[in-house]
Amino acid sequence: MVVGDVIHVYRENLETNPSLKPKTKTYYKIILDFTTKSWPELETTDMRQLRERLAANVREWFGDEAIADSLHQPNWRGGFHAEKERFACRADCRRY
Repeated sequence: MVVGDVIHVYRENLETNPSLKPKTKTYYKIILDFTTKSWPELETTDMRQLRERLAANVREWFGDEAIADSLHQPNWRGGFHAEKERFACRADCRRY
């Protein structure tokens, strides 16, 4: 699965989410558009390679000292996994 597939699913979920206000949806769309335009190869990146690509880009933009294991800190990983679990729970709840 590539990041573009995930972005597509996220955009669909964004449109159908009744708990978000229209301006919030617009803001999220602007952020997605900006991110994909400023990082064109993002949409074709395999999800399994995203972490390494992100680390390489941070090194390129800010130097080696900026990365300093920032992607390995527990709060980043915990936040990512917590969001993934919330998404999975919402998907499971819709089945019933």
